[in-house]
Amino acid sequence: LHPVQQAFLDAQAFQCSFCIPGFVLSLVAMLGEPAGQRDPEAALSGHLCRCGSYGQIAVAVSQIVRDHEMEKDG
Repeated sequence: LHPVQQAFLDAQAFQCSFCIPGFVLSLVAMLGEPAGQRDPEAALSGHLCRCGSYGQIAVAVSQIVRDHEMEKDG
């Protein structure tokens, strides 16, 4: 699994999974941007979750950002 997918699994952010591919692909694309230009909120703007898993999605996004910053620093 890609680290973004793993973060979603770890945070239990999957419910019906209708929206997850868009969230995952947008976050993967964001990680490919230069460090100073990464904005998770902008990357995910326009994505809607019909199940209301935003709390778990936010946990996954926080983990992704934290892990990616640790890789950059480490």
